[in-house]
Amino acid sequence: MSTTSEFKVGDKVTFRPSGRATTKVTATITATVAGANGAFLKTKDASDKERLVRPGACTKTR
Repeated sequence: MSTTSEFKVGDKVTFRPSGRATTKVTATITATVAGANGAFLKTKDASDKERLVRPGACTKTR
C-alpha cells in the first residue's frame, strides 16, 4: 500500500479516476493534503482538471 511519503510534488502518477473506469489518467502531483478523512494527493492532469486521490490508488510513472 502506498503512502504519501512515497510521493513528492512534481511526480507523475497514474490512477483510475473512478472504480468502474477502464482508462487510466496520468497526472502531476501539485500538493499533499491531510484532512479528517485521511491523506490525499492533489493532482492536475493535462486538461488542467484537479482531483484528490488516495495514495494507494496511484502508481508512479516515469
